[in-house]
Amino acid sequence: MAGRTRGTDTDARGVIAVAVSVVGWVVGDQQGQEVDADADEAREKRDQPPHESGAAATAGMDSDGGGDRCPEQEDDEGDEGMTGHVRERRTKPNRPCAHAPPAATNDICPPIAYEGAMEIRRFLRGQIDDDRLDRVITEVAARYGREDPSVRYLDADNWLSTPLVLDEDLFVKVISKQNSLIHALITTGRNLGVFSAGTEGFFEHFGTPYGMAKHELEATERMREIGVNAPEPLEALEVDGLGVVVLEYLPEFRPLDELDREAERELAPKLFAALRTMHDHGLAHGDLRAENVLILDGDLYFIDATNVGAESRDAARSYDAACGLAALEPLIGAAATVDAAATAYTAAELLAARDFLDFVNIRPDHDFDAAALKGEIEKRAA
Repeated sequence: MAGRTRGTDTDARGVIAVAVSVVGWVVGDQQGQEVDADADEAREKRDQPPHESGAAATAGMDSDGGGDRCPEQEDDEGDEGMTGHVRERRTKPNRPCAHAPPAATNDICPPIAYEGAMEIRRFLRGQIDDDRLDRVITEVAARYGREDPSVRYLDADNWLSTPLVLDEDLFVKVISKQNSLIHALITTGRNLGVFSAGTEGFFEHFGTPYGMAKHELEATERMREIGVNAPEPLEALEVDGLGVVVLEYLPEFRPLDELDREAERELAPKLFAALRTMHDHGLAHGDLRAENVLILDGDLYFIDATNVGAESRDAARSYDAACGLAALEPLIGAAATVDAAATAYTAAELLAARDFLDFVNIRPDHDFDAAALKGEIEKRAA
């Protein structure tokens, strides 16, 4: 294809993989840290008693499965915030308690280096003060005529926003400057990664939290305009320097990867048909994965589209198709996934998507058999 070259430089690919992995580690949910000799020495110097173990540790577990509660962070279910909003879950899932260290190995405290890394991650997650969140809730409630609305924070490990639900029908995402910084890191990592497929980066960053909120609203509006299911977009606004997007809340949805295999197999062609509709209308999703495809009453709904440059739309479409293949392969297998994709894409288009599979496979939010997919694509092309 004109203007494209297949990436063959092993060293360059290695650098790209490392760069994307670093971004993925900052954003991802990495577990099982190795403790080296220096960390052991640092840990031994710590003036702290060992953590509880065995039955004692089990006795200290709260109803949510965590350890002993921090004295400064309570789960005030049914309690009222400063503005009187009922909070069903005051302890937010993206607010790790600074007083409770991560689970330790062999009943000993984690090394200082690990705690330092965790502090960086906590900062980057964009934790928002309750005062500022209360101002957002008050503003949104006033705009929609709600008095003392119920507020439920969603149990999500989300690095790009603080998601919450008002009165079980308004979905609100609150975006901080740190969330915007994380978006910039993710965008940089993905643009480095697509270089491995022989094309220039096409992901675009938004300069402000409000810019992120406004884009999500507009992307959702555009999907609905062309007939692709998405939650109803209501409003994007700025409150106290925070970006806020308000959407319809889908209460009974299930993510694509939580269905049974037969249901996932039946929905696979519909996923690629919807993706094809976006592409035929000049759109690209940019972040297609199972968690961003919601199922409600047997219909597919798409959320969390990202921004891609118009000048690289063809490459972005191939990347989208690769992400669709990557999302479905672990659910229904490589052969069934490629069969479903072939109902919407030509063999040549699937071969273009194949070039992005290696990059998609090093993303921390995808885990699939790239070799099996490539083999099925090449068999069909032959």
